[in-house]
Amino acid sequence: MNTVTENDLKELKDMINRIIIQNEQINSKVNNLTVETDVIKESLNGVNRRFDDVNKRFDDVNKRFDDVNKRLDDWKPQITKATDKADKVAEKMSDKSEKVGELKNWRQVAIIVITGLITTLFWILRDGKF
Repeated sequence: MNTVTENDLKELKDMINRIIIQNEQINSKVNNLTVETDVIKESLNGVNRRFDDVNKRFDDVNKRFDDVNKRLDDWKPQITKATDKADKVAEKMSDKSEKVGELKNWRQVAIIVITGLITTLFWILRDGKF
């Protein structure tokens, strides 16, 4: 066998020291990575909490929307009744407006007849023949 010399021992010692230094560097990088992953996990937890809050708000909005739809469904018969009444009123209004128009015509006819009678009476009384 060969005898181990001091140079060989020194080289071996230097190699071991380099391996130890590399191992420490790797451990440091791994520690940094675990710290960074912990930070990322905390950030993701924060994002998850925000998404949970958003989901709760959407659930609240959906509940309100369902309540509004239910109310509208409850009001539909009343609304249809009101629109039917409004349609009937509109028909009656048109009929009434026609009657008013007819009354205006009768009023004009009546005014003409009354005016004619008054003038006829005036002329008869003026002449003194009756």
